Amino acid sequence: MEIRRDDPTAPYVADLLAHHLEELRSVMAERAFALDATGLSAATVTFWTAWQDDVLLGFGALKELDHTHGEVKSMRAAPAARGTGVGRALSYGGIWVMTV
Repeated sequence: MEIRRDDPTAPYVADLLAHHLEELRSVMAERAFALDATGLSAATVTFWTAWQDDVLLGFGALKELDHTHGEVKSMRAAPAARGTGVGRALSYGGIWVMTV
């Protein structure tokens, strides 16, 4: 699995991000405050994708609050990648460690 910094507005992210937003809104309605591609593109937010060869497995985003604190803004495994460890790889072995 490869984890890399990426662009949340990239066309290959659009379908998974749309799925993420739709699912959250269906469960949380007006309490869903998930960021769209524009929000995930903010200067204080770093966005990562996880890949297996040319297959997008998931994404995650971290907002820098200050030099020692961050806030998870988004994390999603692709439906076909659920249960494969992509979320664990993004959180423990990937983006949160890479920012320190």
